[in-house]
Amino acid sequence: MTMDTDRTPPHSEAAERAVLGTVLVAAPECLASLSDMVAADFFFPCHCEAWEAIRALQKRGAPVNVVSVQDEIRARGAAGRFEDQTGWFIKAASSAVMPESIGSYASQVRKLATLRKLISLCIETEARAYSMGEVDDVLADVRNGVAALEVSSNSVGPIRISDLVEPALQEIGNRLDPTREHVIRTGIEAVDEITGGFRRGHEVIIGGLPSMGKSAAAIGVLAHNGLNRIPCYVVSLEMDRQEIVERILAMRSRISATDLYSGKARRNPDEWDRVNAAAKQIWDWPLWVDDRPMSTNKIIGEAHRWFAKCARAHRPDDPNPIALIAVDYLGLIQSDEKSENRNREIAKMAQGLKALAKELRIPVMLLAQLNRKVLERGGEPTMADLRDSG
Repeated sequence: MTMDTDRTPPHSEAAERAVLGTVLVAAPECLASLSDMVAADFFFPCHCEAWEAIRALQKRGAPVNVVSVQDEIRARGAAGRFEDQTGWFIKAASSAVMPESIGSYASQVRKLATLRKLISLCIETEARAYSMGEVDDVLADVRNGVAALEVSSNSVGPIRISDLVEPALQEIGNRLDPTREHVIRTGIEAVDEITGGFRRGHEVIIGGLPSMGKSAAAIGVLAHNGLNRIPCYVVSLEMDRQEIVERILAMRSRISATDLYSGKARRNPDEWDRVNAAAKQIWDWPLWVDDRPMSTNKIIGEAHRWFAKCARAHRPDDPNPIALIAVDYLGLIQSDEKSENRNREIAKMAQGLKALAKELRIPVMLLAQLNRKVLERGGEPTMADLRDSG
């Protein structure tokens, strides 16, 4: 089965003309609200050229009107994109709507542009599937592509502070509501006292030398939040899923991890009863474990899928559910873009996960090993002490 590529992609000539015509007639009043619009949002080549000319004039601080845009198009050598340039401008100007209505037309243009991008993504995915590309890579790229479309389609551009004050006060007030979570608590009182908890949209890096207990600390945070019914997704590149479960069982049953790993706990009736009680307790925790080797893009794609499918489903009545993503650890993430400079790869991976936290508006906890030079230097570790970094 192949996709029908002969059909005309979704578009609205009337909506595109209404946006352009209104800008031509009332540019100063309209352009400020269209700051996030780009030429690629328009379907017709002549409309793309008109928008490029409008943006070029705006960037230079020149007036934007029918005459100036026509002159700009000619100067750019793009007049050939218009069958009848004069006639097009007359039609566009006559299609102008009230400036306060332009937002709805612009929204329609952007939504149809997103659908066209989605079609392109599907066609590309079909081609890769027929060429028998690596399944996990194809799936991860599809999820990442769809997530990028979701982010871009929800973009509204800069917002004036007068429109932000009231929502900010409401958010601050919501933090007093004990039934609503606005931060992720670690369960470690001293840490929560210092940090105030992990905030939405923040990337939290837990760094330490090898064998210092970074993974144990992360599992403690996950267990604390699982117990409190906070959806958690852990990408474990360090430990496999069995080891994670065993560590949680040991923690919740308060028995020696060595006894559990060696099997000694099975021979001790009291300890084994506590293990079984812990197993019943954690059985329905909203905690998802993923121990597959993954690249940054694949992690981001899987995280978006998990958040949409699992975190939101776990709290269907919350439009903006709090959740936690943990990645153990930075040095084991596969780089999507191979570089001779490992420092640059590490920085780019950390930046990608930070963007993920911002997009989903939840904390992302990232574990990282520190360079041993931190011991020689003394003092508090810095970002430069991340292993493989300079």
